[in-house]
Amino acid sequence: MAGLPKEIPYTKVPNFIIEDLMAELRGGELKVAIAICRKTFGFHKKTDGIALSQIMDLTGLAKKTVIDSLRRLVKKKVIHKNISSTPYQYSINVSNHIDAKPQKQKIMKVGPTNLEPGGGLKITPQKVQKLHRSEVQKLNPQKKPIKEIKRNTTNSSGLSDNIVEIIETWNTVFERKMNIDNNRDIEKVKSALNDFSADQICRAIFNRSEAEYYKTIPWHRDNPEMFFSIPQYIRNDLQRKPEGIFTFEEMTNKVGETPGMTTDYFEMVPKMKDDRDRPLWKLKASDM
Repeated sequence: MAGLPKEIPYTKVPNFIIEDLMAELRGGELKVAIAICRKTFGFHKKTDGIALSQIMDLTGLAKKTVIDSLRRLVKKKVIHKNISSTPYQYSINVSNHIDAKPQKQKIMKVGPTNLEPGGGLKITPQKVQKLHRSEVQKLNPQKKPIKEIKRNTTNSSGLSDNIVEIIETWNTVFERKMNIDNNRDIEKVKSALNDFSADQICRAIFNRSEAEYYKTIPWHRDNPEMFFSIPQYIRNDLQRKPEGIFTFEEMTNKVGETPGMTTDYFEMVPKMKDDRDRPLWKLKASDM
């Protein structure tokens, strides 16, 4: 069968995304991965600087969904993210899937020569080669205790994953950037982590970026000093509810007031809850 007509453009998508990952990726992750394929492989590039707005336009996803999807794709090692440039450089992590398929096991053929007279399988013992002490040590060069290895959550820069996640979230939603190499910025985040979890801080950052309140004082909105320095500022932003976000009661009221609408039109907002620790809801991107 002939390929696509020349007048129809196309983008190559690695097979592992469809065959190995499509059933596992959740939410907007698959859409975001395909968007990165389009911006890279679709233009014969291995990597490309892709703005958040470009991914939102291609996928139709909300900003928060794109941010969360990118973070999860990085953690799953589906994509690689380079934060040393603006906009951030993204690429599909194909190196993790090269020669990843398991090797076929060799099946021993059973013939007359390896059968016992009664029909049983004849097992020929093989010589066991003794290992020298030095060879045994090479088999396990890691001298750290197992518990210590599992608790190591720092990245190549020496910072904890929580600190990197918070700074990346801030830089994704705000024009005024924080510097991951700046000790002062790092200390701000560490101080906030004494009172809040990383999820709470990221949720407060997102609430802050979308809140009506800061439209009257935009110079406060993207100022790290006006967020990280005083815990009460973060508490305030945790309680703010962005436009287009509904509590369960607000969602059911809207469904009751809108002919033809059902709760299927809504989806839960990741990492966002009301002051009673209940999920918040938003209209699905396809229904907006």
